[in-house]
Amino acid sequence: MATNFRKSMIPTAAALSLAALGMLFLPAKVGDVLRAGLHDAILPGHRLLQLTATEIESALNRLRNPAENAAKMDELTADVNGWKAWCRQLQVGNALLREQIDVLTQHGVSPYRGTPGQPLMVPELLQAAVLGTESDALWRAGTLIDKGTADGVAESTLVLEDLRPIVDQGKAAGLAAGQPVYCGRSVIGKIATVGRWTSTVRRLTDPGFRGEAQLARKTSTGLVFGARGILEGRGKPLCRLKYMPAAEPLSVGDDVYTGTRDATMPYPLHYGRITKAELQPGALHWDIWVEPAIDKVESQVVQILRRRFNPLRQLAQ
Repeated sequence: MATNFRKSMIPTAAALSLAALGMLFLPAKVGDVLRAGLHDAILPGHRLLQLTATEIESALNRLRNPAENAAKMDELTADVNGWKAWCRQLQVGNALLREQIDVLTQHGVSPYRGTPGQPLMVPELLQAAVLGTESDALWRAGTLIDKGTADGVAESTLVLEDLRPIVDQGKAAGLAAGQPVYCGRSVIGKIATVGRWTSTVRRLTDPGFRGEAQLARKTSTGLVFGARGILEGRGKPLCRLKYMPAAEPLSVGDDVYTGTRDATMPYPLHYGRITKAELQPGALHWDIWVEPAIDKVESQVVQILRRRFNPLRQLAQ
């Protein structure tokens, strides 16, 4: 291919050489005009060549500097993940609207206008900091603060001996075991044990984690919520999704969301995606494995869901 390219350039080079020699024997004024025209003709190609050389040099510099290249790749990856999360949010919103339309289609619209009442319980998201490795070690060793049991400051032995991630909120903030822990719109796990000042988090993959879950499969009309089951941690990289009926249509790549939804928390949050699904002959339920959306508690801040009695109901009495 390179040989053919060189051969194709020979006539062009020869023509340019003859033109250059010819201009030596032309009158000065005519030569100036021809030289100006030739300069204008080759100027775009010259600029293109300069631009190409600049781009090649820039690409070589990026290859010579892998740290800068890796940083840009990390930035692009973060942008892609952000767009994916945004798209998933829109898909879930559309699926919820589709559910409401189906209910209205099935039952019709009431002929009377209803007056919304105050809910009995209201959700609250408490922000908590995840203790880093150094602070975690100091806290477990009892050396992080300068007060001891004589001052009435003592953490639960159960919390101190637990090796799960620790957050800096406990009983004093109204936390209790079993409360969900989120990072954005994804579920990290649940509160496992609660001390006076800190609590531990049971992650999705930890043994003993159980949570109601619901399938969400992609269709030609958008995301559609499916059957509900139980997401269970097994101490392995993947979670087990149990009790999904054999008749339920599903496939690898389908999303799994929280299954508990009521008026206080109508928006489902993301557990992860199905990575393996098998249906044994004659089985009543699928064998499903789910990869968590967040497999490690790497965020510095998480949100913990608390449900509290609505104070407006008390004021209305």
